[in-house]
Amino acid sequence: MNTSSTRYTPELFAKRIAELHEQLDANRSAIATHWQTLFVPAPASESKVQQFVNQAERAVAIYDGVMLGYKLFHRWGGAMSRLGKKFHRKKK
Repeated sequence: MNTSSTRYTPELFAKRIAELHEQLDANRSAIATHWQTLFVPAPASESKVQQFVNQAERAVAIYDGVMLGYKLFHRWGGAMSRLGKKFHRKKK
């Protein structure tokens, strides 16, 4: 049995909902800021060497992302296929 002395009133619920809406708005603005800074294009490089280094870093990052996705797909794909078969063994 609940023996707490807190009485829940409509005003208390309205206050809590307003607090949660404020937190959501703050989180939305923080996410929007992070999203915009994440996808800012790289600044224009001054030399050919710097352009080459930027291209190489971008290529390595793309390769790293593709390999991570490939490994995760194979790891989780195998687990999902085993779950789909419900671990039944083949009959001889």
